Amino acid sequence: MAQDGSGAPGRAGLGALFDAQAVAVLGASDDPSKFSGRPYQLLRQGGFAGRVYAVNPTRATVQGDRAWPDLASLPEVPDLVVIGVPAARLADAVRDCAAAGVKAAVIFAGGLAETGEEGRALEAGIAAIARAAGMRLLGPNCMGAMNLRARLYATFSNTAEDPAPELGDGGIGVVSQSGALGNFMLTRAFDAGIPVEKWITTGNEADIEFAEALDALLDDPRLRGVVGYLEGARDGPRLRAALERAQAARVPVALIKVGATEEGGRAVRSHTDALVGDDAVYEALFRRTGLRRAHTVEDLLELGRVFSTGARSRGRRLLLASISGGVGVIMAEAAVRAGLTLPPISAGCAAALRARLPFLSPSNPLDVTGQGGSDFALLRDALEMGVEDTGADMVICFLGRVARHEETVTAYLDLLDAMQAERPDVLFLTAGMFTPEQERRFRARGRLAFADPSRAVACAETLAALNESFARAAEPAPALPAPDLSAPDLSALRLPRPAGTPDEAACHAMLSVAGVPVPDHRIAKDAAGADAAARAFDGPVALKILSPDLPHKSDMGGVRLNVAPGDAAEAFAAMLADVSRLAPHATLRGALVMPMATGFEELVIGARIDPQLGPVVMAGLGGVFVEVLGDVAVREAPVSEASALEMLRSLKGAPLLEGARGRAPRDLPAAAAAIAALSRLAAANADWLGSIEINPFALGPEGAGGQALDCAVTLADTQTEDPA
Repeated sequence: MAQDGSGAPGRAGLGALFDAQAVAVLGASDDPSKFSGRPYQLLRQGGFAGRVYAVNPTRATVQGDRAWPDLASLPEVPDLVVIGVPAARLADAVRDCAAAGVKAAVIFAGGLAETGEEGRALEAGIAAIARAAGMRLLGPNCMGAMNLRARLYATFSNTAEDPAPELGDGGIGVVSQSGALGNFMLTRAFDAGIPVEKWITTGNEADIEFAEALDALLDDPRLRGVVGYLEGARDGPRLRAALERAQAARVPVALIKVGATEEGGRAVRSHTDALVGDDAVYEALFRRTGLRRAHTVEDLLELGRVFSTGARSRGRRLLLASISGGVGVIMAEAAVRAGLTLPPISAGCAAALRARLPFLSPSNPLDVTGQGGSDFALLRDALEMGVEDTGADMVICFLGRVARHEETVTAYLDLLDAMQAERPDVLFLTAGMFTPEQERRFRARGRLAFADPSRAVACAETLAALNESFARAAEPAPALPAPDLSAPDLSALRLPRPAGTPDEAACHAMLSVAGVPVPDHRIAKDAAGADAAARAFDGPVALKILSPDLPHKSDMGGVRLNVAPGDAAEAFAAMLADVSRLAPHATLRGALVMPMATGFEELVIGARIDPQLGPVVMAGLGGVFVEVLGDVAVREAPVSEASALEMLRSLKGAPLLEGARGRAPRDLPAAAAAIAALSRLAAANADWLGSIEINPFALGPEGAGGQALDCAVTLADTQTEDPA
């Protein structure tokens, strides 16, 4: 099969969208203000070096050029066709493109899948025509694509008419599922002077979808970063592969991610489904691959501006210098909140700084006062001595209003160039009252300047985090243990799909297969069996109704706690009566009898299978932490025990597990082992598992281990109602 840009099997790649040498506009209008006329005008007048053909059977000329009656009459087969006809004529247009051997087509028209069943059928039909011919489709209902370096404008965006920032050695890519928002992002990027290499909007995604478009952008060696807008991924594995590819290639990616998949609209059955929603699943992927998430277009484009310079940081050590002590404090506090390190100035360096610069406050941040802002020789001495002493990876210097003066900016840029030549591994950032033109001067010299010093700190954190992500690359997923094919069904990690929703006894058996500790227990079919089971244990017991229909047993009277062995028969009969009254249609299979557990901390551990992105695992503290605060950590499954331990330590309630306020430290390695084991079980059975939850996992003191006291499993494609 053909290979696309990601190396995954598929039809021909997307090269024609960005590298076409011959382009036809089908349905080209003589009026360049129309969406079927603007692409032709842009291609003819925008500097595109390839061949452009106007195809319109109703006209002899289009915008002063010869018009061709159909694709078959052209002197060559175009690589790319921009289809500017309405939805009613799309099927014929796509059929003509396929018959001519066109590599790719862009469809602007709306009124298809987004309008209802008839539109969905039309869209599916044109996708099938293209697929049979090996032709790629962008859209429909999109604004197209652009290669700005090649001046290849397969779009009706009027922003393409505006002067584009100089590309120089490289720029960013823009990818958006929304055409209008993609156009807005492009406009704002132009306004901010951010160089854009390539731009693509995917619309309805009848064929080319977001992840494949992102992957295609990564083929450009000049690409310095990608920003985009994502509502939901149609192809989760491809999105994961594209983000891993970007991470391995050290290309930063930032997205606004909104919306949810169909799974997010389903009623929930467990804490795992409620807490590990679609957004949490995406967040787990983003965290692992180092993607930077933005929530506003302004923040997204600020990241794009940073990416476009190619700036990098080697670590989190930050030296601050400011002509204002107050601004220095603001930056220092922002740096601490961001997790950056402010290494202190040593006593020896402080003495040397005072000897050279008596006016300076020798700490980090360095308060260089107004004198440092007016005498750059002194400022350079302070910065060089501070960097040498602290081993700083990054420097932020706040110049205040002196940054308004042209001669100051020129002198300061020359100073940075000289310092950078001596310290190529140190990143120098600058904040001050810059005008937009002065910010552009910095960018032209490959420097970053910020009007807000807090944004400079945010940039430093971004670059430090990206460095860590690139160094980490994509950690290899823990290997799944090979199934023991000679063992009984439940002794192999890869389990057959249950015929129906498992009851708790079956869930415990699954956990045992995975290596998650479960308490000793007995199954009692009647009151006499409950009495015998309870007397087999030393001390009070718990009785829990056994039913595949009652995931929340306590709501239906199906739990009895602290039952004395001699009272088990009576407790069983009363529990059975309550459940029969409150849930008359539930299938009842007796009760689980197990010893009462004491002296433990409650955890909630769960996993679910996202329909697009696959298995994820969740862990959190029980009680108020999960019920009210939603304090959970989510990662892609499977995870290693080291990653599981990191999950636990990332929780807001983690200090309670580590012995805060005189509490006994808990057995975190045991919890991490259970999380990792559950994640492997979920990953191995992702084809049929919906979710699996342990609530609670009873975690004992250090060295005492833990055990799953309660477990529930849902199957994939099982619609359930919210028990609340």
